[in-house]
Amino acid sequence: VTAVNDVWFSTDGETWDEVTTAANWIPRALFGCISYNEKMWVIGGSNGVSQNDAWYSIDGKNWTLATAGAFGSALGTFLYQQGVAPTTIVGTPAVSPGVFTVWGNAQPDWTSSWSNNITFLKNFDLNFLMEYRSGGDNINLTSFLTDGGGTTKGWFDDDNKDGIPNGRQRPPAPYNNAARWVQDATFMKVREIGLYYTVPKDFLSRSFGRVIQRAKIGVSGNNVFLFTKYKGYDPETSTFGAQAVANNVDVAPYPTARRLFFHLQIDF
Repeated sequence: VTAVNDVWFSTDGETWDEVTTAANWIPRALFGCISYNEKMWVIGGSNGVSQNDAWYSIDGKNWTLATAGAFGSALGTFLYQQGVAPTTIVGTPAVSPGVFTVWGNAQPDWTSSWSNNITFLKNFDLNFLMEYRSGGDNINLTSFLTDGGGTTKGWFDDDNKDGIPNGRQRPPAPYNNAARWVQDATFMKVREIGLYYTVPKDFLSRSFGRVIQRAKIGVSGNNVFLFTKYKGYDPETSTFGAQAVANNVDVAPYPTARRLFFHLQIDF
């Protein structure tokens, strides 16, 4: 299926004239097209990646973005616009008709990892792999859901002492805009860590003769430790799956699984 963004019109359904060879929305196929409120609408579709934006036009040539992804401007959404990074997160309040405030960017500033293998006390080995990700924002709609149910930690607190609980008045000002759900996803994870002990050969010789040549025991884990100020379960989230855009939306997903392993290696 070919992805396109040309627009045509007809008065009789038989003879068609081209309005534009390239509308300002991303070329796509399998999209929805409706007429509503005296406007033409293009909704969703796919160009190899599922699109969840919506555009409208009065003349078929000039198109306006209604919502760019996620769940709309009130909760935070991704901006698809020429000259702007598609990981840009915008939302209410609007600064002008159809133009919303930029609140963040899903792309991290930088990432780094550190791995090492340390041998100590002669027979112990410590292996680890850590990752640090600086910057990058998530649209945390898990907080939206818990706020709606009044179960967010500190919901009933009143930081500014104005009689309105925090859950009804989220900063930044003006209160209760989309920025309350756009949160810094900086984190450090210990992705892998393992501690192993090699049994001394003289002990094996005394205990098992020449039956066992080498023995090693240990314990290891994946995603054991997470350090972050992010308010969701896990800043490394993707409710919409692995895709280039709309990849940082948190709608109560399962956190990354922690796994623990025990090891026993015996060479005869």
